[in-house]
Amino acid sequence: MKLEKKIGLLGAIGIVTGGVIGMGAYVLVPGISANAGEGAWLAIMIALIVSLIGVLPLIQISSALPVAGAGYLYGSRLINPLAGTLVSGWAIIGGISSLSLVSLGLAQYFLEYVPVTINPFLLSILFIAAFYLLYQFGLKLLAALQIAMAFQLLISLIAYAVIMLNANNFEIIAGKPSEGFVIAVILAFNVCFGFQIIIELGEEISNPKRNIPLALIIGAGVIMIIYLAILSGYLSEVGVEGAKLKPKLIDTAQPYFNGFMKVFFIVGVFFAGITSYNAGAIALPREIFSMARDKTLPSYFAKINTRNGNPSNAVNLFFIIVIIMLLIGYALHETGLIAPYFDNTLDSLIEFYGFMTILGIMLLTIFISISAFRLPKLYPKEFQNAYIKFPVSLLNVFVVISILSSASLVLIMSLEKLIIPVIYIVFTALIIGLFYLRKWQLRKQGIAIGKVYDAFGE
Repeated sequence: MKLEKKIGLLGAIGIVTGGVIGMGAYVLVPGISANAGEGAWLAIMIALIVSLIGVLPLIQISSALPVAGAGYLYGSRLINPLAGTLVSGWAIIGGISSLSLVSLGLAQYFLEYVPVTINPFLLSILFIAAFYLLYQFGLKLLAALQIAMAFQLLISLIAYAVIMLNANNFEIIAGKPSEGFVIAVILAFNVCFGFQIIIELGEEISNPKRNIPLALIIGAGVIMIIYLAILSGYLSEVGVEGAKLKPKLIDTAQPYFNGFMKVFFIVGVFFAGITSYNAGAIALPREIFSMARDKTLPSYFAKINTRNGNPSNAVNLFFIIVIIMLLIGYALHETGLIAPYFDNTLDSLIEFYGFMTILGIMLLTIFISISAFRLPKLYPKEFQNAYIKFPVSLLNVFVVISILSSASLVLIMSLEKLIIPVIYIVFTALIIGLFYLRKWQLRKQGIAIGKVYDAFGE
């Protein structure tokens, strides 16, 4: 039940950059700008810096213990099996929320350029089905596509930033944040989703102890430059007052992009969605696969397709859950249950999925940071042999900062958007119930839950 190594350093960088930048650049930058005004750059910087601090424990632990479905295995082996199951569940909920956001964002853009009348929710499900079919060709093809699409996406966004800034005499709008700054910061964290994805692919990346940390470091630098550039270009074009109307990036580019450049930029929009989708859909089914390999889920989900090398049953379940999440969002939207916290529009539903994504990321980051704190004591040999090794005292500082910043964001978001933690509490209760049901089933077979698969040569 081992996965093949099909991803090199370039593929890993493509997964990080495409997964983090992706559709967030097009869907969320307008919302960040509308809420923060002149302080939009600060919202992005806070989110990126805190996210990067949170990534440092990930760099350490993934450099020491690269494995597929890392969220589950780090939690179960370095904390306890229930923690591992919760981490995996939160990662999946956050990930499918992100993919729901991407699906709806893609549907919006598609309907602007293709003269058809179709419900955007239905179109979102069709996008999911199309990507599921693409996934059947195997990880090697998907990794190659990710590199090509991420490169095209980066070029189109750099072109956007340069053209917008040049058209406005390189005017940089930066100043005091407006009243919606807290919401802007929370939204900005959503555009940082993707750093955690790469740790899910430890078994499928060549020389993972070296390439995972390098992909995170190189990707983080590229991402920071790109986001600050496009945000500067966007605000220089629309201005602070214009940003309150949330014009789309592609609309702000219309006066300047003609012919080939217009087509190139539109293609970049769709590649943004696909790279986001690709990164999440490649990585997150590994959580299901990892739990199944450890028998925390039925072993049926640990089977590997001999034709394409994918854990196909885990992938099937993952895509079903994505559709369920879209239907949940549709029901909440149609019944008006999210209206007290978000406007009852499609754009606000996208923001809802953004908040769902962020809470999942923060909970995942807290528990992975705790796992990294316990790494030197529980796996001293692996810690000493890690490609990147922080001094224990410095690692502990990173862990404390990561936990405090993530917990603070969870608290702030809970106060601002109460419906989000309520939904997570319901999901968490369901995960705990399924965990103890499975524990009871395994006990009858004489098996201790969370201790079956020899993940780290124990």
